[in-house]
Amino acid sequence: MMPSLKDSFVKSFKSMHPTADWKDSGLKTINGKKVAYIELVTPAMDTQIYNLIFITDLNGKLLICSFNCTKKDITNWTPVAKEIMNSLKTK
Repeated sequence: MMPSLKDSFVKSFKSMHPTADWKDSGLKTINGKKVAYIELVTPAMDTQIYNLIFITDLNGKLLICSFNCTKKDITNWTPVAKEIMNSLKTK
């Protein structure tokens, strides 16, 4: 399920933000859960926004988590965003 969901998210974001700067997308296992993620920088009114969006299954429903910050803060916040994603735990 996660590979096709990731592909759908990538397709949707490429359609919504054709000029986005794609950093990464993929699948990983975090604390035993399959997680799909996309990482990109999208344009905004007066800046650019770094986005890390990750999705997984939670009791048969879709859990969508996102982190974003302005591009000027990307160096400081990208490691934090990835740490947040890699700390995902569900019951």
